[in-house]
Amino acid sequence: MRGAMLTLASLVGLLSTGCAGFKSLERGEWVLAWSDEVVQNQMVNGTALEVVKPAPGSRQEVIPQDRYDAEVTEGRRRRVVSTFQSTPELVTEVGEHVEMRVGEVLELRIDESRQAEVWLAGDAVKAYWTKVNTLDEWKDGQPIERKESMLYLLADEPGSARVKVVLPGSEPKLIEVMVHSK
Repeated sequence: MRGAMLTLASLVGLLSTGCAGFKSLERGEWVLAWSDEVVQNQMVNGTALEVVKPAPGSRQEVIPQDRYDAEVTEGRRRRVVSTFQSTPELVTEVGEHVEMRVGEVLELRIDESRQAEVWLAGDAVKAYWTKVNTLDEWKDGQPIERKESMLYLLADEPGSARVKVVLPGSEPKLIEVMVHSK
């Protein structure tokens, strides 16, 4: 009986801390940016361009869109629109197990052709999920409209977390995230 009481008490403790289950993630207006940036002049295809790059020692951070806009207006940050960056991986293409170091950010795309749901369990990562963005593109000479959102996972402390992405009509995508010390 005493063993059953300890087990029940442990279960209640886990449930009250939120470690036992997933919590629904809310969408927000988030921007992935560098904590500090530098502007360099570079020749790109014969044209001199100002290129914004991370300053030595800077780290990626996820900040609210209104803060980003204010910093651009104040001249403390440059608005960056770049075709040189690699496209983040789709959440459906990432492995089921991800290793990260404290302070790292994993940027993932979510196909929103059907409205997704994102759930988080554990405290090792902070998750930021953006609102749906509609992209107009061309494919085979025809205009197409694609909808996607971004999911940013910030490795916050050593430990583990689980992310579940649910797209209607598909099996839920479960990602185990293990965060290690620097």
